[in-house]
Amino acid sequence: MATVKVPEKALQFSENLAVEFNEDDPQKAKMLGYSGKPMEHPFFGQLVVDVSGINFRHDKFPILEDHDDEKKIGFSNVPSTEKNQVYFDDITLLDNYFAKEFKKNSDRGFPYQASISFYPKKIEDVQQGAKSDVNGYTVEGPALIFRESDFRESSVVTFGMDHRTSSVAQSNENVVLNLSDKDAKLISQKIPEEFKLSSPRTPSYKGIETKSWGSVKKSFKAYKVAYGEEGEQWDDTSQEFKNWAAKTSLVGDPEADTFDEGVSYPVVNPNTGKLNKGGLLAAERYAKQQDETAIADKARSLLDKEFKKENGMTEEEIKEMQNKLQNYEAKIEDYEKKIAELAAETVRKDLEAKIGKDDTDLLMKFNDKLDVDSINEIAEKFKSYQNTINELGAPKGESGNDGGANHEPSVEEVQKYAAENDVSYLEALKQLSVKE
Repeated sequence: MATVKVPEKALQFSENLAVEFNEDDPQKAKMLGYSGKPMEHPFFGQLVVDVSGINFRHDKFPILEDHDDEKKIGFSNVPSTEKNQVYFDDITLLDNYFAKEFKKNSDRGFPYQASISFYPKKIEDVQQGAKSDVNGYTVEGPALIFRESDFRESSVVTFGMDHRTSSVAQSNENVVLNLSDKDAKLISQKIPEEFKLSSPRTPSYKGIETKSWGSVKKSFKAYKVAYGEEGEQWDDTSQEFKNWAAKTSLVGDPEADTFDEGVSYPVVNPNTGKLNKGGLLAAERYAKQQDETAIADKARSLLDKEFKKENGMTEEEIKEMQNKLQNYEAKIEDYEKKIAELAAETVRKDLEAKIGKDDTDLLMKFNDKLDVDSINEIAEKFKSYQNTINELGAPKGESGNDGGANHEPSVEEVQKYAAENDVSYLEALKQLSVKE
């Protein structure tokens, strides 16, 4: 067995996207990931992935945007391989920004393409003039066929492989493939020399930090503890650990013989997985001292991208301020509700003093539709009507037309009698009239 480094983007293969959204369940979708047809690869030439030889080593697989694990679209069960195609018939879309944007843009006709990542395990080299059958097609050489491969993930992308030659050419993200000596030599011959060199990469990180770089432990032991690796020496450790450790640095080589070469120009805190500002500054400064212009430029571009000041604030500080503003807005809304409740209680007390509890209950039903002045105006009318009623019920003068006949009891008298004797208003009025 032998190992060979290949640009990661060179192992991502694109197709025209055919996606179907479930009308009954908007969080479900289906998608043709790979048609099984031969593709034209910028490095490998004519290439076909044998669908029958794809290994699906997990129960679920991520659906990403542009193969970026920070841009999660959804996930799928093991895809179907019927008809020599890779077909995702049970995609669950996530409830996040990227998934919603993907669905909205797709509904409007945006021309996404599907892209699938395969790592080859066994390769067939079809020579000029030779032929080979794969996925129901007869392929004429020269061509490569990935007879066995590991499926990694699927993505939706803006441009497919035919348009991504320059993207692949600019990629500094290498992966290490374990192949037979023959297949490793074959792949190595296909990769241009410049992509086999240790050139600055974009490290793998999740978030950023401004913690002092001097306080970050960066020894081999610290990396082992952070990853959970058991090997005692760098050359004893697993390839997965070496790949991970190398990606925390700008030019680390997972195939290097020593840890220092494997993690060269580290800039990511191994314990947090975050890109460290001090680490980038240290890398830029040291690279300039060593006349490593490309490395210094890569460190500077990451500093400008992730830590660039806008109005005196970094992107991280702006996000923190936005979160604080949202919290303040929520508190203000809560305070406004409490103030409104207190105001309503004050209005209620004033009204009860003017017109009594029953009429106040009636008026307060319109508290959210009327302002305080309008309510008070209505209350004054209620009070005026009550006074008029009381006057109509008051005793007539002894010299009046009735010659001093018995007077009709007032409203207050009837209400008081009804309360004292636990009878209705009408019954109280009747009893008081009889007494008179």
